[in-house]
Amino acid sequence: MTSRIFWLLCITFTLVASAEARSKSELHNVAAVFQAERLLDESAWSQTIRIHNKRPNSTFGAKVWGLAFEFGGRIWLYLPEVGAQSPAVKASQLESDKADLTDLLKRVNRGFVSYERVSPDERIIDAISKVGQVPNGCMMESLASLRKMVRSGVDVDQADLLMYYAKVGANLMGHTVLVYETDGDRFVWDPETPQLTRRLSSGYKSDALAIAKVVAESGARARVAEAHLLNIPESDMRATYVAGLDQRHFSNLVN
Repeated sequence: MTSRIFWLLCITFTLVASAEARSKSELHNVAAVFQAERLLDESAWSQTIRIHNKRPNSTFGAKVWGLAFEFGGRIWLYLPEVGAQSPAVKASQLESDKADLTDLLKRVNRGFVSYERVSPDERIIDAISKVGQVPNGCMMESLASLRKMVRSGVDVDQADLLMYYAKVGANLMGHTVLVYETDGDRFVWDPETPQLTRRLSSGYKSDALAIAKVVAESGARARVAEAHLLNIPESDMRATYVAGLDQRHFSNLVN
């Protein structure tokens, strides 16, 4: 009997610990989503959402937290687990995509069957301060860095997001950096090394793959398989930061 009670206690403890770990992970992810939203400009359309996933796996649980936002005439979706991507098929569908994100979500993952818009509660506001760098938030970090640069007086003539993908095992892992031009010189700023700005030679002006191989860590250069330059419109360069979180509505999100 004593042995049975011991094992029951062990199982109960394990289940409680597992539930607490999942709750902490969810809280961190939803805080990361709201932190990412703060990196966007205040005039941009965005929605923080809770996605219902009917096919949980090792990457996504049954509840997934995301940030849908407009950039470059398309809807993008940021998920803390994998970063930002644009599942939009046509820029002409922008307004209909804003009205209903369901089809976009299903293009990202067939298990993403529905969603709802959410607002932060007090626990989440507290957790945001502990997030630090937004996980897999290189796209938003790059855009925010550009706006900060322009706001500080740097005369940026042109700016692009360089999105590149390197082979890691059987998968392609993506990363985004900022490429910008000022006073006739072209530079790269990488969210992974925010204190370092790298100057590019003139031969790398528009060759995305060549720039990516220069930017990538030395061990990953040979594995860079794909790269794209996405121009940043001047309106996005000069947009302002979100001053803070909208605290008009609160709801308990992590249950």
